[in-house]
Amino acid sequence: MKRFASRDDLDALLSGFDGLELMYLDEDARDLVAPRQVVGIHMNHFHYWVDLWNGDERALLREFGSKEAIARYYGGTECYDNGTGRDVIITRLRRDLDAAVRYGAEYVVFHISDAGMRESLTRQFQHTDEEVIRASIEVLNIVFRNVPPITLLFENLWHPGLTFLDPEMTKLLFDGVEHPDTGIMLDTGHLMMMNPALRTEEEAVAFIVSQLGRHDLPGEKSGSFCEKIRGIHLNKSLTGETFERYRVNPLALPEDQDARMAMLYEYIFQIETHLPFTGTGVRELIEQIAPDYLVYEFMSRNLKQHQDFLAAQRRSLE
Repeated sequence: MKRFASRDDLDALLSGFDGLELMYLDEDARDLVAPRQVVGIHMNHFHYWVDLWNGDERALLREFGSKEAIARYYGGTECYDNGTGRDVIITRLRRDLDAAVRYGAEYVVFHISDAGMRESLTRQFQHTDEEVIRASIEVLNIVFRNVPPITLLFENLWHPGLTFLDPEMTKLLFDGVEHPDTGIMLDTGHLMMMNPALRTEEEAVAFIVSQLGRHDLPGEKSGSFCEKIRGIHLNKSLTGETFERYRVNPLALPEDQDARMAMLYEYIFQIETHLPFTGTGVRELIEQIAPDYLVYEFMSRNLKQHQDFLAAQRRSLE
């Protein structure tokens, strides 16, 4: 939001769009975002949280190195004592849900994912998809109990959780969450990252289509799974060569916690490029899914570049 001098600047960027998906970090002190503009809220979550949810002090200390570092990451408390770790997670998500209600958002997005710093760098993960999904089910069934009507969308990532590689895990998630209005927010770039062999956008489209087809249940019509995909985070991250380079020459994590986090984010920004997805077949993919919400989710260096990305994506779908 620092890119915008006034609400008029944001209005200009949103010209021709229905609104935006907002990640609520703090109060909008400059009153830049009008409630009418907020269609969805992207919920904040800790990248590494399942061990906190499970109260696994040994794993937390292995990840962070000290109780002070744990407290700093999760918000300044002894987060794993007497079940308070769960309270930290629930409080953060309920804050986002409250923001969604205040803004009048139609939906919220939750990442079904978990990974520590070393795991993200090495891709050697401690938790399975099933463990992350079952923990997510527990969290969501608490946070979304007795809430006002709102759509809850599950987003896929390239860490353990909802990856779209295993239809049984996707089914487990839908079967376990009790909230009556759920669906998927398909992040196309994240799904590409599950196949580091991809090199072109056309290969990426074919891969995404194949994974959607694998999710059709026996006896159901072809393409029936697409009905569960209520939204798309449209972008590309064709970074398999970068993955391979870091696999061969892994980064050495520094001892200092802040330096570790800085290194991790630099790495993630190299592999999660979130660029416009403009290749042959993208429009047809969107038409096949027919989502309620199509979100252009890009990472950019400045406002001018973001404007260029939005324009390029729109031209490709005309």
